[in-house]
Amino acid sequence: MTDSDDVADFSLRPLWTALLLTVVLWVAIALTARMHPDGPDSWERTWIEALRDSKDPARMIGPPIVEETFRDLSALGGYAVVSLLTVGFSIYLNVRARRTAVRFFLITVLGGYGCGMLLKLAFGRLRPAVVPHLSFVATTSFPSVHSMVSAVLYLTMGLMLSRQTFHPPLRRLFVWFPFLLTGLVGISRVAMGVHYPTDVLAGWSAGLLWTLTAFHLCAPTVAPSACRDSGTA
Repeated sequence: MTDSDDVADFSLRPLWTALLLTVVLWVAIALTARMHPDGPDSWERTWIEALRDSKDPARMIGPPIVEETFRDLSALGGYAVVSLLTVGFSIYLNVRARRTAVRFFLITVLGGYGCGMLLKLAFGRLRPAVVPHLSFVATTSFPSVHSMVSAVLYLTMGLMLSRQTFHPPLRRLFVWFPFLLTGLVGISRVAMGVHYPTDVLAGWSAGLLWTLTAFHLCAPTVAPSACRDSGTA
């Protein structure tokens, strides 16, 4: 096995595992919710209510810093942060890698966003209305595009960076840290009261599947050989 094959194999295995676990959890929650006597959405509403102050549902449980922290985490999957990171990483790739890598990155991220919005239009699930929203929303609920786009963006960035180095600790950091960011963004959307848990799980699943498909179809584009000075990485 060559070094580049080893990098490719290492970097995609965690995504397949995460996708399997996410889909299993999503299906399990969806099936359990369907058996709820008050309807499939009622059980998920209790999850959202559990994160709010029983005396003031407009506030999250805990001190004010908790609510502010979740709002900041939610912004990691928002338009402003995603747009800035997309532009910034594209500039980095244009300097560090080949233009084919830039095109791959932009098509993957922008295509993932477009796919998420189309899925929203297709399903048309209404937002949860059990508690006041702590984040502005103007679209439907399923799937969570914040969750999907954060999975696509951060995992794509991490995988592309991991394929530009053969240093094992760095490779592990580039692959695993994006999972942490993606997970925190998804959890924050439930905490903000703007998504059901299954919206987030569906967003994660779609984002993982989109990213895996992109890397399998365009592996040569993002291989270490695509890096201008990969020999020194």
